[in-house]
Amino acid sequence: AYVVIENYRPGTLEKWNIGWETLSALNPSLVMLRTTGFGQKGPYAKRGGFGTVAEAMSGFASINGPKDGPPTLPGMALADGVCGIFGALSVMIALHERNLNPERRGQYIDISLYEPLMRLLEPHILSYDQLGAIAERVGNASVSVAPRNAYVTRDGTWVALSGAAQPIAAKVFQAVGRPELIEDERFCDNAARMKNVEELDAIIG
Repeated sequence: AYVVIENYRPGTLEKWNIGWETLSALNPSLVMLRTTGFGQKGPYAKRGGFGTVAEAMSGFASINGPKDGPPTLPGMALADGVCGIFGALSVMIALHERNLNPERRGQYIDISLYEPLMRLLEPHILSYDQLGAIAERVGNASVSVAPRNAYVTRDGTWVALSGAAQPIAAKVFQAVGRPELIEDERFCDNAARMKNVEELDAIIG
């Protein structure tokens, strides 16, 4: 085998004498992906993992949902899916590195359920680390661009849109029949729109 993927609690394969040390001794080119709830080492390593727990511990649930509502979990297996994608990418990179290595040495990859989700939350983590800012829930809005929301239409359906770039914001104003708003000092650029976002959303809505 080129690749072995496992998702047992740390130490399980070692108990069966088919852990990384044993398998890589038999096949030095092997790539092993080890997927757990909390990683191979650390204070939570021996605990079982579950996607819901990862979605909460990563911080995802705390920034998701309406501003005045509770932390909101995704309605699908987000942690499992994201971890699977990151795991597949990691295996591809490891195989590429092995193929460039004259000794064709493999490696093992340690991935947890919650860490890939934290990668998606990187802007919030950096803001906290550098500025001490704790991210808050903003519903369908954005912390950096306006307009950006899901708007209910007159016939009860929904339209999702984002005017992140200045030309796009101007087109949104034209589409809702208010092209003069791009010259309005409240909405003339993104910084102004962010300061007046509630009024802007009411107009677009």
